[in-house]
Amino acid sequence: MISRTLSLATLPDDDVDTVLRLTYSLLKQSALHAPSAQVTAEQRAQGQAALLRSLNEMLKNDPESTRLVAQTVVDPVGVTPEVWCRTVRIYLHAMLAMPQPQRDWVIVASSGDAKSQPAPLQPTVPIVPIVPAGLAGNAAPSLVSFADKVRRRVQPNIIWTGPKLDTATTIQVRCAPNGDVLSAKVLASSGNPSWDEATLRAIQRSNPMPSNADGQTPAIFTVVFRP
Repeated sequence: MISRTLSLATLPDDDVDTVLRLTYSLLKQSALHAPSAQVTAEQRAQGQAALLRSLNEMLKNDPESTRLVAQTVVDPVGVTPEVWCRTVRIYLHAMLAMPQPQRDWVIVASSGDAKSQPAPLQPTVPIVPIVPAGLAGNAAPSLVSFADKVRRRVQPNIIWTGPKLDTATTIQVRCAPNGDVLSAKVLASSGNPSWDEATLRAIQRSNPMPSNADGQTPAIFTVVFRP
């Protein structure tokens, strides 16, 4: 299989299982004795910027595909299996199209983040800007900074006295460059109208929205609210 002189299609199923099991065992033993890969802050930023550029190429300025990708990122459990599979396919193709070593930097950074991510102790408000085409290569750190600013702005304005809900509401926010909220609408309802209204009120109370590192507020982004 490794030397390309063996065709798995010609082998009985039992032999295929043996080959894959032995290969997995070898890879596992090698990984257990290898040090964990690390990336620097600069490598992480370069990898994120390269991934965003590759995603832009895959999306080709298609508003519907961009919306579905953003919705899946911020609320992976709330989308249909079809949307999930479509988004995963887009991301995988974007990853494969990335240059090296940026691709490896993104993979290593994502793996480390997943291992170190603690369980949330309070409601979280993930932010995913809808990235325009032609994103500058140094823009990735500013996107993260903007997300943090929006969380700090919106979080105190969430007022909810109802029951604990296992659901989420996705709000699409449109803003002027100076941060004024032009509109806010429910992109994906939680199924609870009262909670949906509470999230919309939280956005209005947070007007104006903070600016990005370039001094302007992104024209459109989504916020996911979980009670």
